Amino acid sequence: MLEQDGKPAPDAPLLKLVLFKDDKMSFRYLFPRAQGFEYGDSVFLYGFDATTNPKVIRATDTEDGTPLLGIYVLDGDTLKLCWNRDDNRDPPADFATASGSQRRLMVLNRWRDGSA
Repeated sequence: MLEQDGKPAPDAPLLKLVLFKDDKMSFRYLFPRAQGFEYGDSVFLYGFDATTNPKVIRATDTEDGTPLLGIYVLDGDTLKLCWNRDDNRDPPADFATASGSQRRLMVLNRWRDGSA
């Protein structure tokens, strides 16, 4: 699920997969965003900080260096992320995405292929 300003995000139908590997987080979109981006991936370098409350995720867009500062909660196989779109000086205090808030909320469920 991908929500923005209290409703489904405009790009939600195009986002097909979010991959975490090592220090990279990749958003895989259905269509390429621009030339040179296979599968439309948007890649961020990231790190989690579990010492804060709420817990913080810091990420940097590998394409243009844009920072992303958000919060997260991991509950079993569900990861919830929330970040401000217009202000990366401070992370959000909660996971609310009311109209006009300029926040994005993403709820991800771990995919299991049955081989583990």
